[in-house]
Amino acid sequence: MGYSLCGIAFSFGLTYFKFLFRLPIKTRNRLILAGVIYVSGALVMELIGGKIAEQHGTDALVYAISYSIEETLEMLGIATLIYTATTYISEQFPTLSIQIKD
Repeated sequence: MGYSLCGIAFSFGLTYFKFLFRLPIKTRNRLILAGVIYVSGALVMELIGGKIAEQHGTDALVYAISYSIEETLEMLGIATLIYTATTYISEQFPTLSIQIKD
């Protein structure tokens, strides 16, 4: 599973390379940071968690800690992505207003 996710991330990176480098520097760097944080959780911690599960089992405290770190990194990556997107939208469209009605 880890290699397929890495392949998908690589393909995604190649496809959006031009798009990414046409963005403002601050936005581009934040998007890259969001991706690194997310992939660190999804790929790196997944691999580490698999090794821990093999050695200690899935009921061990160390395994619970590893998957908690994995999920936290993934959520932090998504939160960074949302922050970056909303900041970019507010900078590009300063008069944009969204109303939510019942």
